[in-house]
This record gives sequence, structure tokens and C-alpha cells, in this order.
Amino acid sequence: MTTLLRKPIDARALVFLAGLALFAAMAALGWWKLSYGFNFIDEGYHMTESWRLAAGDRLIRDELFRSNMLYTQINRWVFEIFPDTTLLGFRRLQYGLAVSALCLFGSALFRIGGRYWPLPFILCIFAFTGLDPVGMFSNLSYYTYPQLFLTLHLALLFLAMTSANRWSRRLLALLAGVCLWAISFAALHFGTVLASPFLMAIAARRFQRLSFGPRDLLLVLIGPVCGWLLLLSFYRTPYLASVINAVRAQTQIAGYDPQKVFAVNWEALKHIAVMAGFVPLFLYGTHKLRPALQVPFWGALAILALVVIETSLFGTIRPYYQGWFSRPMWLTAFLMVTVALAAAAVSIKRFRGRSCSAVEEAALLALVPCVLFFISSCLLSGLGILTLLHCAVPLTACACLVVLQHLFGGKTPLLFKLTFVILFLAPFYYSVCWADWKFTYFDVFPHQAEATIEAGFGRGIKTNRIYRDLYHWVRQTAQAHCAEKDFILSYVTSPMVHMIARRRPALEDSFVCFNTRSQAYYRSAVAKMQRLGRRPKLAFVFEAVPAFAPLSLKSQRFNWFARQFVFDGSDPLSAYVLAHMRPAAEFYLHEGCTVRCFVDDAVE
Repeated sequence: MTTLLRKPIDARALVFLAGLALFAAMAALGWWKLSYGFNFIDEGYHMTESWRLAAGDRLIRDELFRSNMLYTQINRWVFEIFPDTTLLGFRRLQYGLAVSALCLFGSALFRIGGRYWPLPFILCIFAFTGLDPVGMFSNLSYYTYPQLFLTLHLALLFLAMTSANRWSRRLLALLAGVCLWAISFAALHFGTVLASPFLMAIAARRFQRLSFGPRDLLLVLIGPVCGWLLLLSFYRTPYLASVINAVRAQTQIAGYDPQKVFAVNWEALKHIAVMAGFVPLFLYGTHKLRPALQVPFWGALAILALVVIETSLFGTIRPYYQGWFSRPMWLTAFLMVTVALAAAAVSIKRFRGRSCSAVEEAALLALVPCVLFFISSCLLSGLGILTLLHCAVPLTACACLVVLQHLFGGKTPLLFKLTFVILFLAPFYYSVCWADWKFTYFDVFPHQAEATIEAGFGRGIKTNRIYRDLYHWVRQTAQAHCAEKDFILSYVTSPMVHMIARRRPALEDSFVCFNTRSQAYYRSAVAKMQRLGRRPKLAFVFEAVPAFAPLSLKSQRFNWFARQFVFDGSDPLSAYVLAHMRPAAEFYLHEGCTVRCFVDDAVE
């Protein structure tokens, strides 16, 4: 015992413990944040489109638009296994999976490079934001599942490469392939990542420390090949026809223009241009300055970066996406430039014939699926370049480890390197976490959430009093006028109503929005509803989107969304409601929107 007490404590272990404490604190804060904010719009859509399948709807016949986004099937299994799960329960499930994936990926990187002390500091931001650093959703959807499976895929692949046991290597490679398939299963257009094992095998041919040979390639491909063959053998031709119909319906959205897919986003380029000056200056200055000047240099640049982020370059750049995602955009630009510089440094090193470390080889391998994923997600998502943050876990970790290795030698004091990591990342991490806390996606700011939902699917969620009262009114009205197996309508842009009422949508698309779908589309949807015998017993009519639009995160001002349509029977859904249903109740939401409830004429 005396000998153990006299043995000096490894400085790396102390720094690692401090990092774990920070990681745990961030995770605790992120867990606490999960209960804030209720969303009637997109989050309700993600939940409804999965729950309806667990409640009796069929994928091909009753639910058109998610046949090319099968994350609904994964969430469906959750609803079937835990039928009483709540919105907060789903958010917590996402968080638990996020932290587990971070721990597994960190362990894999440690196995490869042997450097463990910086990992908690690098990954701590994701312990707060979960799988969506953009700050939109805390739930499991086509935004979050790809990052989960991409992180698990790379973690399992790296563990397989470092495994000395032949059978464990094979098993881990098989599981990595299953996760690779799951990315494309979650959303079909992410199937581009299925090309990554071939590209990895080509890239690894000249690797000296990590091997990815033909046998590994075959093992990884077993998962995607078997997964899609089983799916196609089960659904067969109707699934393919459903995917074609879903794509056709998406291209009929109002304002859809194929040329916009390849349009240049000049606002995003401005952010990238600023970071293209900041990141090289930070790294080059570190390389050239004497050690005594480096810490003041880092501190000055970190403060400058924070000021640039907070002021959007002193007001010269328009805050990204109405200012809601301004700070995540700066992190996106920072990460894009850092990854590009790290990849360039490793590529130049290899071109000059110098040996790469295991960490550098792993970073090149991780870059392959991340780039393929980013290309497809950037082109096909309304978020555009922000979708880089949906593969940010592996990119951030690998890029930072490469930067550390290139800048500092083995004799550099550990505290010196820790200071660099903190000052290099802190401005971006702080600003994104601040924005993620403030932006509850169309609910009030957290300190204004004075009401708690006490029953049903939203149980445990803290929100504003109007949302809370509307929630209970919808729930009580549905219980009073229809049975659990009945169908209902809810529009516009209010899919969460189905989860509150626990009633399936009468239409095949629960996200009813007259600004994006044509009148002809809804005439066809109503005709199909009647043909399938899905006559709604209730209809909840919102003339405006039930959501608060934040005007400024700093001033914490917001406003209701404007009226979207006039309920006068001029649209196909309203014409059906007025012809077949009668008024049952009303709820005053705000000056521009009174929510009306109608009951089927056949209901006594």
C-alpha cells in the first residue's frame, strides 16, 4: 500500500478524469434539457408516422411518404415493445444511444492511437446536444439515426481492425456492416454510404498499420446485402412502386426546383471563407510562434472567434437560416475547414512517402463514409450544408486527433496541449450549446416554460401554458367524441395532435400543409381516404401553424406564425369537413387562429 501511495499519478490520467467529469456534467445538462419544449410540427410528424404503423396502419398502403425513410419502422418497433412510451421517453432513448455511441467510438479511437486524455474534451459537446448538434430535434428520426449508425459503424470497424482474435474481428466486421446497412435503411438516399467499404479497401491497400482486406470487405458487405434482400423479399414489387410514388410526390411540392439542388449557398460560403482564414491562422501561428507566445495567441484568437460568432462578423454576414441556426453554421464551417486541413496534411504526408500513424489512417477511413453521407444529405435536405453536423462525431474526433499529432511532439507538456484543445474548440462548443439550450424549436424559451404536461404521450414535458391547455383540450375532446381505433384529421401542420389524441390519421400523410402541397394532391388524398374506408370521426382545424417563431434568441422574443389558410371550404379537406361533419368544440389559440373541432355527422 505504501508503495502504491508513493507511485506518482500519471498526469494523463488526471487530465482524463477531469475530461470525464466535464463529459458527465455536459451529459447531465443535456439530459435535463430533454424535458423542455413541446413541438406540434416536425417532431409530431416523426412520432406519428411511426406510431401509426404500430397502431395498425400498413407501410405500403396507408403510409406513402416514409417508404423511402424507413426509420419509421425502427421507431415502430419501439412503440410495439413499449406501447406506453412517451415523447420524453423517446428523447431519453435517443440520448442514451448517443452517449453509448460516444463511449464506444472513444474506446475504438483509444485502441487505435493509444491517446485517451483528449477524447472527453473533444466529444463533450455531443454529450449535451445528443445526435443532432443542429439543435432541431432531441428525438430519433432521419436526422439522428444516420449519425448514430455511422458512429457505431466506424467504432465497430476500428475495433475489428485492432482485434487480435480472429473470430472477434469477424464478428465486429459483421456488426459494422449491419450498422452500415441501417444508415441506408433509416433513409434510402443515404444509401450512398454503401459504396464506402469498396473505397476503404482501395485506400487501405497502402496502409501500414491498419488493414482492411478482401475478407474484411466481404464481411462488412454481408449486412447491407442481406438486409436489403430480406426487405425486398418481404415487400417485393409494391415497395419499389411505393418508393417511386414517394419520390414523385416529393418532387410535386410547391416551389420544388431540381436546379436548386445544385445552387450555390452564398451565405454558407461566407461563413466558410471566414473560417478558412481563422483555422489556418490558429494552426500556423501555433506552429511558428515560440511556446511562451502561443497561449496568449490562442486566447486572443478564441476571444475573436467568439465575438465573430456572436456578432455574425460584426453584422456583415446575415445570420444563417433566420438566425435560428447561426451558431451551428459557424461550427459547420469551422469543422469543414479543420477536416479539410487535417485530410490535406495526411495526404501530403503519404504523397511524400512518409509513414502515417494509425490515427491518421483511421481518419482517412472515417472520411470516406462521412463524405458520401454528407454529399447526399446536403443535396437532398432543406438544411443544406448544416447536415455536416449529422456526421460530426467521427469527423470532429478524428480531425482533432490528427491536428494534435501534427502540431505537438511527444515532449510537449500535457497541460500545454490541453490548453490548445480547450481554446481551439471552446468558442464553437460554447456558442452551439448556448443556442441548443435557447432554441426549443417553436416553443417558448426554457425559463418561460412554466407548465408541465401531466398525462398522455407528452407526460413530463415542460412547456408554456397555452400549449399545455391546448394539449389537454385535444386529448379530452378526442376521448369524448371517438373511440381509440377511429381515424381523425388534423390540419394545418399539426401532426402531433394524432399522438395527443392517440388516433390514427385518416390521410396517408399526417403533415398537412397547404403551402407545399397542391389542391389536386389533396383532392386525390381525400378520394383515397374515402376509398380505403378511413372516414374521420373528428377533425381538428388550425388555420395557422400552432408554433412560436423565435425572432431573436438573444432578446428572447417570439411571435405566432401567421394564418396559413382561411377555413371557408375552398380547399379539398375543408370542403370535406363542411360537407360531412358538424362543429363540436373550439379552442382560442391566438388572435390569428381559433382551433375548431368537428365531429362526423354519423356520430350521435
